[in-house]
Amino acid sequence: MNFLPHLCVLFNALVWGLAWLPMNLLQENGLSVIWTTFFSYLLLTALLLSFSPRIFFSFFSSKTLLIMSLAYGLTNICFNWAVTNGDVVRVVFMFYLMPIWSAIFAKIFLSEKLGFKKIFRIFIAFIGLAIVLEIHKHFLGSGKVDLYEYLALLGGVFFALANVFLRKAESFSSFERSFSIFFGSCLIPFFALLIMFILSFFDLFSNPIYQLNSFYSINSTFVFTTIILLAVSLGSANFCLQYGGSKISVQTTSLLMLIEIPVATISSAIFFNKLSDTNVMVGGFLIVFVAVWSSFDKEA
Repeated sequence: MNFLPHLCVLFNALVWGLAWLPMNLLQENGLSVIWTTFFSYLLLTALLLSFSPRIFFSFFSSKTLLIMSLAYGLTNICFNWAVTNGDVVRVVFMFYLMPIWSAIFAKIFLSEKLGFKKIFRIFIAFIGLAIVLEIHKHFLGSGKVDLYEYLALLGGVFFALANVFLRKAESFSSFERSFSIFFGSCLIPFFALLIMFILSFFDLFSNPIYQLNSFYSINSTFVFTTIILLAVSLGSANFCLQYGGSKISVQTTSLLMLIEIPVATISSAIFFNKLSDTNVMVGGFLIVFVAVWSSFDKEA
């Protein structure tokens, strides 16, 4: 039996389960995660363009690739921003609510049926969400709104939307799909930085240009090296997922991708030397249960 496709998908899950670490370290050295995301995907976009400059024009001729590109770009900026600044475990659980959004978007864009099982899974996942976010405290007036958790939730919505359009883009080559993902993941952070730059004149954000001083600091070699290694890892993970996902079933791919959750949980516990709260683990269990159930359901 050929286990290479399985290992490729596992590698992708491992990369995304640990990607928060270099982003966190770069932020501690003065470079925000938005800059890190921009530079990482700028390198990958430039690399693919150097192999095939024409791909840029074919990309703009497809509405499907354009929407998919923007959705993946929004996914990356939301998830990376959330996982770097928020509670890693809570953020990852929020993000993995995406089976809910996938079912809804598949109904809207692919005309797939929303049967009883899918509706029941959505219900269970929302219970898990309520437990993780401690919704009952909000009703009692003692709950706190964590922006980054809702940002992760939004990232999961965009990821589900992106995956629906990835299925619609099956007629395009792996190279074209990868370029779309990389370009969108570079473009969205660029616009985010541009908006922050404009708002900095009104003292609503700090000027993001000042963060580039980290390239001239004593740790400049570390910053450059980390960005390059991160870009290589993210690019390799993307191609591994496309290769592995094309060789094994969707159910197996989805299950293997869930490895990201324990990887992120364990690495976070080691890095911050603390365990997650009980409500996070209980609610997270329900969310993972729904994701696993969706993977085994042939109708999903």
